[in-house]
Amino acid sequence: ALDLGSIKALRALTLLLAIPAACGGHAPLMLHLWRRLGEQTRVDRFWCGALTAWVAVLYARSKVVLGYDSLWYGLRPEYVLDPGNSVYQPLGLVSVVHYYPKLYEVFLLPVSALGDNSVITGMTIAMLVLILLACHTLAVRLGLPQRARLPVLALVATLPALANSALGAKPDVIDVLFLLIAADAALLWSRSRARADGAWMLAAGLLACLAKLTAIPFAGVLVLASAWAAWRHRT
Repeated sequence: ALDLGSIKALRALTLLLAIPAACGGHAPLMLHLWRRLGEQTRVDRFWCGALTAWVAVLYARSKVVLGYDSLWYGLRPEYVLDPGNSVYQPLGLVSVVHYYPKLYEVFLLPVSALGDNSVITGMTIAMLVLILLACHTLAVRLGLPQRARLPVLALVATLPALANSALGAKPDVIDVLFLLIAADAALLWSRSRARADGAWMLAAGLLACLAKLTAIPFAGVLVLASAWAAWRHRT
């Protein structure tokens, strides 16, 4: 309605979000991780270095490896997703691309059409880093010994299914991230019964389903298992 659905308009709106982000008083993620690195033991710093090297390898590999789906719509949304003023504008293509949710693709629109695909693939690899942080949070909540946490993260980061997905502009990686956030919130809710934790679980589960329809059974099982655990606790 306001003609603010074009890629350029979305890019400007995204830059405006930097104002409240800068006023929030929170340290950037990389600065926070760097500070925490100094508190770790030598063995943990070794594993952190290995994980950093692996992420660098993925960034380098993303320059030479491209998937077909990424080439079709993920890396050129300015042609097949939002060529005009909105993602809801008819495209006039022989094969439509709106036959399943495009949450992640719309999220990437502000960094699209920059003339460099590495920006888009770099965002997907950044989602992989957030997955590792979510796994670390779950490991702490589940009581995994500290000496085993980083090796487990290294195992997760090098899983072919996850590492290969991180090289493309597809929603698989962020879908896993949303499901992990939902699982963490479900774990907290099962212990505290706080409404905020339950709301986080539902919100993250819904976002996972909006990113990729294959998340529906996983999110559904998580919600049903949490509800069953709550009912069992009451009885």
